[in-house]
Amino acid sequence: MPGNLPGNLPGNLPGNLTAPAQPLWPVVSRDGALAGFVRSRTRRVDPTSADVAEGIFVGRPGGAINRVPGPPPSAAPVLVDGGRLIVAHDDDATTRISVVDIAPDGTPGAASLLAELAGSAQQLVWDGALERVVVLVADPHAETAALASGRRHDRSPDNYGLGVDLAVSAGQHLVAISLSSGEIAPVSPSGLCVWEVAVGRNSSLWCVCSTSAGEDAWYHAVVAEIDADGTEVHVRYEPTWQVSGITVDRSNGDVAFAEGWASDRGLVAGAIVVLRGNGRSQLRIDDLEVDVTWLDFDGRGRLFFAGWQDLGCGWGYVVPGGDRATRHERASLMGSPWHPALAISDDGLAIACRSDEMTPTEVVLFELDRPATRWSPTEVDFVPEISVTEGRWTSPDGTDVHGILLRPPIASTRPDDLRSLVLYVHGGPTIAWHHAYDVGHVHVLLSAGHPVLLANPRGSAGRGQAFARANLGDPGGAELDDVLSGAAWARAEGLIAPGATAIMGSSYGGYLSALAAVTRPEIAAAVVGAGMSDLMSCRNTCNNPTFYDVLLRGPSHDPEAQRLCRERSAAYLARAGAAPVLLLHGSEDRCVPVGQAYELYGALRAAGADVAITVYEGEGHQILEPRHLEDYWDRVLDHLSVARPD
Repeated sequence: MPGNLPGNLPGNLPGNLTAPAQPLWPVVSRDGALAGFVRSRTRRVDPTSADVAEGIFVGRPGGAINRVPGPPPSAAPVLVDGGRLIVAHDDDATTRISVVDIAPDGTPGAASLLAELAGSAQQLVWDGALERVVVLVADPHAETAALASGRRHDRSPDNYGLGVDLAVSAGQHLVAISLSSGEIAPVSPSGLCVWEVAVGRNSSLWCVCSTSAGEDAWYHAVVAEIDADGTEVHVRYEPTWQVSGITVDRSNGDVAFAEGWASDRGLVAGAIVVLRGNGRSQLRIDDLEVDVTWLDFDGRGRLFFAGWQDLGCGWGYVVPGGDRATRHERASLMGSPWHPALAISDDGLAIACRSDEMTPTEVVLFELDRPATRWSPTEVDFVPEISVTEGRWTSPDGTDVHGILLRPPIASTRPDDLRSLVLYVHGGPTIAWHHAYDVGHVHVLLSAGHPVLLANPRGSAGRGQAFARANLGDPGGAELDDVLSGAAWARAEGLIAPGATAIMGSSYGGYLSALAAVTRPEIAAAVVGAGMSDLMSCRNTCNNPTFYDVLLRGPSHDPEAQRLCRERSAAYLARAGAAPVLLLHGSEDRCVPVGQAYELYGALRAAGADVAITVYEGEGHQILEPRHLEDYWDRVLDHLSVARPD
């Protein structure tokens, strides 16, 4: 750790790197009698150890909470009326599907094995009419990683060296398991890659799917209906952009999903599309002031939704063609790792995992007409004393930009004690910073004395599709102005002391940080985590080239796209006077291959600039191992110390 840092960093892991078991995947039975959630650590010092803080927890909503014996599941569990919990655990090569009986008071019984499947379970859905669970399974060797890790899951070392392109040689398919017999039956045709599934009327299966496998195929997915036995596929909707969150109204067969531009699988946020009469008519709902990420019908014909709303989240319901209600939360409702989500019962009881800057993630129960009730808080050892300011400023071209300024306590005004402002740029870019606890480990920076500005430049979610698409054809242009003008706003408002400005981010945030380091003289230091340095070479070596074709508004052979790649890629713009750059990358990153870090390192070295690089063996697009994560943040804080006040 660099010297002279504040003394409130707990142990060897700064900030919240001790990773308390965080709640996610809230579930509720349709009758509202039972509810639950999962607690899991994203990082574990000893992956073989038992951890009673982790696992599945169930009970009567608002009542006592009981832990289901066993480790956390590998996919969101399903809680069925009558007190049955269906759970998946996988080791990447094999998935075990188990059933746990839950007593009316919420007490769980022992798990009984229902079936074993080859591959990794991605989603479970319940088909009550046929008393079966439908499982979305990634085949062995399939690349299940999206932005969550960006790493190909090579599950069988025996297949190395066979000349097989593991990135596209296997996909994701559906199987149905009878709850009474455990019999397993395929229910999706060979060659169809399924990304999401929901059970329709007459046990048909509504899917987001594509006719080829591999991460890039997701960008070309359609909405289709598969017959109950899996023999026929009927395409019902061909989207203009990307779709997710598919759900079916069991009373009338209406199908709903969200459609919007998404840079990564798992980040769809946009308008609601409702298909009526098996897609014979369509209703588009795009005036909610919420970029919708999650949908589910209750038992009264109401379509509940949740999503990004500016710097917070919004949720509520619409009745297709009827009334609606919306509620804004100055907080996160992150029921899933990368987007807002809830669980909803037939009578409208909502369960969510909620947090804000000063409140670690807690499980809450609420309805639209009453305040949230805390059901299960998360205990942490460290909550920094910070101030939170919502920011509004104007970019040079007049665009209104929003963000959150977080400031640590100011213990001294001596120049040696002042730390640089850190512009922390989010990835995606179709994601958003929001009021939430320790997003991106921001507490590490605050604990070290750095004020942090979390800007949502054009391209971010939460302010409508026009804003989300405003950076297309202009990568690293006006969106970078949006971020940097936030520093001028914070100083002009007197919210931070005069001083240096540093920038950091990962993935697309790393791309913008690298570009700022070589083109913007006001930047005093930059940290580039898993960032693109050459848009063209990254496009041609990554697992999602279609993203770049959309971002650049043209394929790689298009002259305008090629011009943008040269003019907006840090590797081509390296210069001796660039800000000092720290490059941090995972060796197995498939989303942004590690060659991007080596390319920028070589370009900056050749130009005579100050640059350092660390590559973490075995890591993908996210750095997850505790020893790597500790080293990562030690290096970040040490590097940022070079950005001294003016």
